[in-house]
Amino acid sequence: MNRIFAIFVLVAAALHRCAADDSDTPAVTCGSAIKITHVKSGAGKYLLFDSEGKNRQGGSGQHLATWLRDDPSNNRAMWWIRPAHHGVDDTEYPTGGDASKHRTCHRAAEEVKCGDTIRLTNMATRRQLHSHQVKSPLSNQQEVSVYEGQDFGDDWVVECVESSGVWRRGETVRLKHVQTGGYLGASPEAEFNERTCGRNCPLMHHLESFTRGGKDHLSEIRAEQGIYLHI
Repeated sequence: MNRIFAIFVLVAAALHRCAADDSDTPAVTCGSAIKITHVKSGAGKYLLFDSEGKNRQGGSGQHLATWLRDDPSNNRAMWWIRPAHHGVDDTEYPTGGDASKHRTCHRAAEEVKCGDTIRLTNMATRRQLHSHQVKSPLSNQQEVSVYEGQDFGDDWVVECVESSGVWRRGETVRLKHVQTGGYLGASPEAEFNERTCGRNCPLMHHLESFTRGGKDHLSEIRAEQGIYLHI
């Protein structure tokens, strides 16, 4: 993982200098590093975030993914778009016998199409956005964590709402967890605060991130600013 991450940083820096897509609605591509917002979370822009906090009420013991209001100084809201898990840790893109069982990208800067399966790795912590059959702490949906390892629990399908072709910045999509079938989401009603988490809550004013079977406005997200690789 460290080797792959180092290679990505070098490639991304080179591509960004000569071929970053700076249009208003660039396509999300494999190798891009982007911020993701929750569409219907009320006033303020909530970003998907590696909280580095844990569920103190039980759960998996992994760090939780949450949603936090946009803060320019925050470096844990940037997510690296990667191909679906294919079981070979030292190879970033699936090739030949290592090909993923899901439709996914096979090279850097390839557009992420509606229906593709991807992974999201946090750029600051190098953990994977992950879900499983574990109850989330506030809403009792399914927990969304940021996982230090790599497995098929990291895979998400991109379901487009405003497009039938390619995932683009600013367009509404949903992320469906492959293993559980739940949709990534949030709700203003599921906030960590003194009432729900205690006075010394380490996740104060974060929104809980969860997956659930419901396919509604709570699961609508958008790609925002970032480095969009384009060749």
